[in-house]
Amino acid sequence: VLGPSLWSDSGELATYVEALGEQLVAALDVRDGVLAVRGWLATTGLAIDDALQQCHDAGVTRLHVTAIARDGTMSGPDLELYRKVCASGLKVVAAGGVRNDDDLADLEKVGCEGAVMGVGFLARLGITF
Repeated sequence: VLGPSLWSDSGELATYVEALGEQLVAALDVRDGVLAVRGWLATTGLAIDDALQQCHDAGVTRLHVTAIARDGTMSGPDLELYRKVCASGLKVVAAGGVRNDDDLADLEKVGCEGAVMGVGFLARLGITF
């Protein structure tokens, strides 16, 4: 899974795809429709639609997409974001806000192949912090 380094230089994405092929999972950390980097402290200025097009053009097959505003909040996934990303035809693993089986089912309905359940998983185990 590679994130910010993919977006640091326009040629990097293609280089990584060439080297890793289908093993590459491109991480897109999204805030307000724009990719964020540097621990989510900065944005690239690259809109999610443009990033999706770059991934498609470079031959990326799988994405790990984090809805930053939802991450760790237990507020439910950003289904609008994931619906849009899944419409790209790329395989998508969703992250951010996933609480329970209902959220997992909703993500599957919009086309996600998987999800990261961080805080939600810990809550299932009775672990709080």
